[in-house]
Amino acid sequence: MCAVTGRLSALWHPFVALLIVVTQPVQSAGQAIRGTIRDTVTNLAVTSARVAMLDRPGDTVATAISGEAGTFLLRAPHWGTFVISIRRLGYQPLVRPPVELIPGDTVEIAYHMHRLPVSMEPVLVEAEAVAQLAHVRYLHREGFYRRQTRSYAGRFLDPVAIERRRDFAIRADDYLIGQAHVTRLSRSRLGYRLRCGRPRLFVDGRLFIGDELDQVLDPADVLAMEIYDGSYMYIPDYGGCSIVVWTKSGAEEDVRPD
Repeated sequence: MCAVTGRLSALWHPFVALLIVVTQPVQSAGQAIRGTIRDTVTNLAVTSARVAMLDRPGDTVATAISGEAGTFLLRAPHWGTFVISIRRLGYQPLVRPPVELIPGDTVEIAYHMHRLPVSMEPVLVEAEAVAQLAHVRYLHREGFYRRQTRSYAGRFLDPVAIERRRDFAIRADDYLIGQAHVTRLSRSRLGYRLRCGRPRLFVDGRLFIGDELDQVLDPADVLAMEIYDGSYMYIPDYGGCSIVVWTKSGAEEDVRPD
């Protein structure tokens, strides 16, 4: 009995092994998609495109990158229906209709991609920043900052200080009211008065013949001011008793290179 059982067992094991092989589900037997990608307009190969194979649930099961000739090969993990998605910088994303793969099947497909129009970020030139740079260059050329740093005992209202007072300046000379060294400033038919007497007026470096700055200046056009009341040093450029006004209009007219 034992001998018979042993012989049956010896015969049974190969049969079981064969049964397992036969009943095993058919897996990947070489089913794949081989393709080429070209530009729609030029028909040139599209290289470095990312190609993805998606199954019915939408999961990515295989990926590839197109080569120099625009070719790629995707091997499916099993037979079935798959969707091909292709993406490449500078091209419209491409998603093709489902492809049916049967066991051992290799499908060859040619794909064409549409190039996207070149889109550049708008280059914005901040006109205000450009104008501010021109104003600083103008004042630098005219010696404003040189006189300021040498401490000629004057009062300097640079563009920042002027801008702080902009909303409160109804007249051009409103920027002067209440400033140090000009405490005795008064406005009358005779013009202005400083501690040194009646000052000479300069606008953009030129002597102004008139009584009041408001005769020719819009407060919005004022860029910077220098006030000298004669208290200390003599000012080589404008004397010891003077009011010097620099304007935005003057900066715009100044086109000399650096």
